[in-house]
Amino acid sequence: LRLLKQAGLFRCMFAIDTASPRLQKFTGRRLNVEKTLAMIRYARKIGILVHGTFILGFPTETRKEAELTVRTALESDLHTAAFHRAVAFKGTKMYAQAVAAGAVNVDDPAGYDYKLDHGVNPSLMSEKELVRIRRNAWRRFYLSPRRVTALLAFLPYWIRVMPMFLRMWFEKAWAPAAPRSAGAYTGA
Repeated sequence: LRLLKQAGLFRCMFAIDTASPRLQKFTGRRLNVEKTLAMIRYARKIGILVHGTFILGFPTETRKEAELTVRTALESDLHTAAFHRAVAFKGTKMYAQAVAAGAVNVDDPAGYDYKLDHGVNPSLMSEKELVRIRRNAWRRFYLSPRRVTALLAFLPYWIRVMPMFLRMWFEKAWAPAAPRSAGAYTGA
């Protein structure tokens, strides 16, 4: 990271996905979450803007596991984060896991947008619960005064990006959910 910073790196992303050891194993990831959090702290310390991505709604994911992932994001030193829905694309291992977990309408194209608050839900949470956890993650992450202050201090032209940032945050945290297609799955 130090050499990358010297070469001009100013922003990097860590794809943490989930903080649940069971889901890390279930999805075939071998991410050491504690080591990743240490690297995030170091990147931030040397002046790199750090973004993290998290996924909620994995096949068989419980509310407790989703909350662990959100808590990990909130307690991290990330400047920015995104909280996406798990998408079981046809032909992937996750697709087979979603089918095995009992998800319906896995072939509905409306369920393939990880940015939206609807789609196939192979988790053990209800659709309403999954949407609530995800939206609260966006709110809690970006309403942290410590995080907002650090982000604004890092961005030299923050006044230019603030309208776009606020619009994106509002859409993720507060705007009504997009309408569902007729075949979208509505609960686990």
